[in-house]
Amino acid sequence: HMALCRARTVYGSPEARSRLEGIIEDVLHHPRDAGEIAAAALKMRTDIASHKRPLGPLDVKLLPGGLVDIEFIVHTLQLQHRTGFHPDLREALAALTVAGLVDASLGAAHDLMTRLLVTLRLVAPDCAEPPPASQVLIARACGCQTWDGLMADVENARAGVQRAWQKLFATG
Repeated sequence: HMALCRARTVYGSPEARSRLEGIIEDVLHHPRDAGEIAAAALKMRTDIASHKRPLGPLDVKLLPGGLVDIEFIVHTLQLQHRTGFHPDLREALAALTVAGLVDASLGAAHDLMTRLLVTLRLVAPDCAEPPPASQVLIARACGCQTWDGLMADVENARAGVQRAWQKLFATG
């Protein structure tokens, strides 16, 4: 059911899209056992981690505390609490923050890591540390003045995501 958390209808007659949206809404709001949702999410994330390793030390999508972990936190909370459903992850995070289910820092972490991921795909697609000349450009594109400042912000963001993960999934 996690995939349906980001589902959106993009084609069909207004009536067909409305019917499909109603079906999706019904499935997402169906009561489920919170522990079973968490266990299924944890297993799925573990399976992904074992098959898809981070490309490099800056792969903020796949590293622990990265964007994939944020997505799993969001979808798990959405299904457990049947709230905050929005296909845009940032909007979902905002709704979960308003509902008191996540700290606003999770949205800020998502924004920072998303900017970094997009920038790195253009400048350093291997997610390795780029040359010094590119570091300043990347840092500024991500709202930081220095590379070291950006790296510190990213580490703090990932640590915050890891704390949210540990709280939700009760892992060490």
